[in-house]
Amino acid sequence: MVFEPTCLHHLKGEEHFKQASVPCVLFAQPPDGDLLLLTVSENGGIKLWDVASGKAIQDLGDGHTAATTKDGRIAATCFKNEVKIWNLSTRENKVMCTDHEGVGSIAFSPDGATLATGSFDGTIRLWDVATGNHKATLMTKEMVCGVAFSPDGMLLSHAAYFSPSKPSASVWDWRTNTRLSVLEGHRSDVWTTIWSLDGEHVLTAGNDRAIGVWEVSNPSSPTLKHWLKDWDAVKCLAVTPDGDHLVSGSYDDKIR
Repeated sequence: MVFEPTCLHHLKGEEHFKQASVPCVLFAQPPDGDLLLLTVSENGGIKLWDVASGKAIQDLGDGHTAATTKDGRIAATCFKNEVKIWNLSTRENKVMCTDHEGVGSIAFSPDGATLATGSFDGTIRLWDVATGNHKATLMTKEMVCGVAFSPDGMLLSHAAYFSPSKPSASVWDWRTNTRLSVLEGHRSDVWTTIWSLDGEHVLTAGNDRAIGVWEVSNPSSPTLKHWLKDWDAVKCLAVTPDGDHLVSGSYDDKIR
């Protein structure tokens, strides 16, 4: 399917975008506010934009990754080993953790109560968003490049970068600290993972230009359903709100 997009705004920020790619963009709409956009630049900065006007409204400081809650109230940003939680209505923030080194990916649970931080040190830590308390640590023994909660919040998938064995992703019951299954089949590093909206499938992608579609209705016994071939290494995936289409972003500067 080919779309003919219409450009609504050309976001301008000389230092933010200068000679740098933008690895992460996120929409958020607080219940009492306007539609917002967060952009993460490889220059190391995170900005908040008003979508209607296309104007930058706040600099959220240094950071290399971000996440937002499903209801658009809260955002999390990460720089090095410091994770901040932002109230998108008041634009106030609090530091939630400062001791999880090498964090490369973060994700909120669907209810917004728990934040997962995945690190190159081989661990995934779970945090209580309201209190900042540490809830659990998953010992993966792999460099964690992507984390994602299932739609019901009961399970967690992670993508493995530089896995000591075969390139893979995994599915966890994070509440019991149990790895339920390993999703093997990729020929190179797995960089990203997401869930289908019904929670029946996990999707994985990475350096081998392939997107794996895994049925996980029984998460302890997953089944590979499809290999979808992209034209280049896949950095990110997204499912459309109706759950019918998959979108991939690749290193050839194409969105498919």
